[in-house]
Amino acid sequence: RAAVHEAGHAVVMTALGVGEVKALRLSPNGGETRLRWFNIDVTRDMLQQRCAAHLAGRAAEILLLGEASGGAGGTDDSDLHVATMLMLQCHLSLGLGDMGHLSLGAPPPAATLLSMSGVMRQNMQRDLDRALTIALEVLQQHQPLLESLARELETRGFLVEVDLTAAL
Repeated sequence: RAAVHEAGHAVVMTALGVGEVKALRLSPNGGETRLRWFNIDVTRDMLQQRCAAHLAGRAAEILLLGEASGGAGGTDDSDLHVATMLMLQCHLSLGLGDMGHLSLGAPPPAATLLSMSGVMRQNMQRDLDRALTIALEVLQQHQPLLESLARELETRGFLVEVDLTAAL
């Protein structure tokens, strides 16, 4: 499962051109994708693609294993938390959400979600769902690559940039 998850991040990040994968690693506690995000203009579309890259591990699990695990959530540095915070910034800090040019300044804390209206939470969920759909579509287009990369990672436990450059 962890190999599928991490391979998903690598495939989507590369296909969307939002970053560069430096290494994939499996450990007894799961997996890790080491990466470098490209510095590109912050637009709603770019945030959607970056969210898709964060949700790509979850999408890969859904595509290849039939359902997602909870491994993408649970901590402040988890894929789900980071994607949620990107959407929160989009809507409340960067003036790129459904409320137009609104900005509350610095990125709000995650607890802000609890005080948001149901409509705002639904809009954020819609954007996160859209990002997951983007990730799923990319992975479906590149499913043989996803499968071979996951197998290679499962076999070796660690893939470095030179391995990934050849594969991706």
